[in-house]
Amino acid sequence: MMINRLKNQYGDDFYNIIWLISLYLIQGVPLGIVFGTIPFLLHKYASYTQIGIFYCCTYPYSLKLLWSPIVDSYYHRDFGRRKSWIVPIQIIAGIMLIILSYFVDNLIENSVDSIGTITIIFFTMIFFMATQDIAVDGWALTILDKKHLHLASTCQTIGLNLGYFLSYTIFLALSSPTFSNRYLRIEPQDEGIITLSGYIYFWGFVFIIVSLYLAKFKSEHHQNNSTQSVITKESEDHQQKQVEVEEEEVEDIDKLTPTQVYKLLWKIIKLAHIKKMTLFFIISKIVFQVNESALSLKLIDRGLDKEYISSFSILQFPCLLVFSVIINKFIKDRPLSMWVFGYSLGVILVFCNMLSVYMFPIDHVGWGYYLLLCLLSISTSLTGSLLMISQTSYFLKISDKSIGGTYLTLCNTIANFAGTYPKIIILTLVDKLTTSKCIISLFDAEILELGDISKELCTEKGGQYLIENDGYYPVAILSFLYGIFMVAILYRYFIPLERIKIGNDMKK
Repeated sequence: MMINRLKNQYGDDFYNIIWLISLYLIQGVPLGIVFGTIPFLLHKYASYTQIGIFYCCTYPYSLKLLWSPIVDSYYHRDFGRRKSWIVPIQIIAGIMLIILSYFVDNLIENSVDSIGTITIIFFTMIFFMATQDIAVDGWALTILDKKHLHLASTCQTIGLNLGYFLSYTIFLALSSPTFSNRYLRIEPQDEGIITLSGYIYFWGFVFIIVSLYLAKFKSEHHQNNSTQSVITKESEDHQQKQVEVEEEEVEDIDKLTPTQVYKLLWKIIKLAHIKKMTLFFIISKIVFQVNESALSLKLIDRGLDKEYISSFSILQFPCLLVFSVIINKFIKDRPLSMWVFGYSLGVILVFCNMLSVYMFPIDHVGWGYYLLLCLLSISTSLTGSLLMISQTSYFLKISDKSIGGTYLTLCNTIANFAGTYPKIIILTLVDKLTTSKCIISLFDAEILELGDISKELCTEKGGQYLIENDGYYPVAILSFLYGIFMVAILYRYFIPLERIKIGNDMKK
């Protein structure tokens, strides 16, 4: 049996791995709703710029460093350092989802006027999930045996992708009347199998149940490391420089105050390899936003049904699971080399995806084009997974266990911010460079032209949707050309960071 083999291979860590995957899955569910499902639903009523405004609700993932020392420092000793945050946060988030389920559909339908309210609500939800992420990241460093520590990045990838898959791919498919009537029903109906309100209502209860079970039955591995110094040795251009970060004298890391952690964290931020890593992430990840933020919306504009996107996305998940397990052994010793390799593939896929939009069939979407989109979608997802696993592996390599939650969160915050801040910029550029109109023929032979209206609403009004100037193409071309430039820079200056020997031993 596969399960027995895994139990024998990982021993007591088998169940710890399951717990990590489960906690990251819970985190991935709201992320799938926010990053995937809601923008699709908003697209019918809101402009690209308004969708970009909505993406601001993801900023807590980029700002969680501001309160991560508090999460690392304050907790109930008997309950557990990480559980003290994970359990109440998930219960609060679950209650919030249950309450939100009663009016979320109305908010979406009136998103033109309520985009600010929607953004604030989901900003709060992402704030809770970002706080949960701080605690889970810190727990990942201590819950696993040292020889299995590299699997933490795989657990994160599998869990987040599973949660995202459920909230985005599966939800879009089951909420689509076309998909449900075609594949799941005998008699057609006007609605899908599930609704957004019903979906988040269900997960609200799951959050609460899992949290109560975690509080009652899962013990936490305590870590009792002494407070020491962080000694970082960097070797670059045949020059060696030792940077010593001295921590205030405290007998135990558990007794550190947030102020002390912030001081230590600030010194870590000033380390050369952290500053370089931050710079390269911020200037390089903007390339992928035209794919991540605008591609699917643009395909819908061209006439592709949402259920098509859901159907070929279903194939991504098993590929991601297998890929995440296989690729881990290649990444362990050279994470940044693999990251830059994945980045190069991602740049190529930006151009390929742009061509797929340009080649969109005018009359009918045949199986050949459908297969092309499917292959590009899977390739893009696998490339994103490679980038995520590689960077997480590097973060674990350089993180100090005694302040693991804060150190690892710092690195993840940098990576998340680099992939979040460009969204509103890219979507606004696409929106401002695009001109479209909806032509509606009236009964008295008059023609009504409407601007700033989605293709879906135009079709519902019986109109013809025309795109006069498409801002997607110039933005995609500029992203591709900039990506080629960045590949050369990353190969020369970014990869050497993985060869720096970083000493993490803490001395009192």
